[in-house]
Amino acid sequence: MSIIRLGADLKDKPIVSATDGKIIAKVKDLLIDPTTRTVSAILFEEGGILSRQTRIIPAGAVQVWGVDVVLIASADAAVPREQLACHEQCLSVSGQLKGRSIVSQDGTRIGELNDVVIDNNGVVVGYDLGKVFIEGPVAKSKRIGVEATHALGADVLVIDKTRLPQ
Repeated sequence: MSIIRLGADLKDKPIVSATDGKIIAKVKDLLIDPTTRTVSAILFEEGGILSRQTRIIPAGAVQVWGVDVVLIASADAAVPREQLACHEQCLSVSGQLKGRSIVSQDGTRIGELNDVVIDNNGVVVGYDLGKVFIEGPVAKSKRIGVEATHALGADVLVIDKTRLPQ
């Protein structure tokens, strides 16, 4: 059975090492690769108030995107963000995607992105909208399937309107 959830549902969930059962940190945010539209990494912070560092766990190290915890292979999976292959183009959900405008290829404003919808494999399957500017099924569900994506650009999410539910 596939579990579908918002990216925000993972925020503050413990990241647990499957090797020794130790809590490594708590999920701060998710990094999305705009090309593959998958979760590339989990962002977390470590250290004290004066020495806080943001680090990542590549999605490949995640064994289970659980309901209550995220299980990773081991604590050694944590690395600096710069070691992620897509570190320059990856987008953070809460820092860069939330609030992003969604437009269609014909220039119609569709809405504003609230969150990404992911499955239990860390794949983005859709977009949750905070505001909707069109009528119809999208206005009722406030969701757009990822298959409608034309381009997830640096500033705007462009949707192929022909792929929206009618």
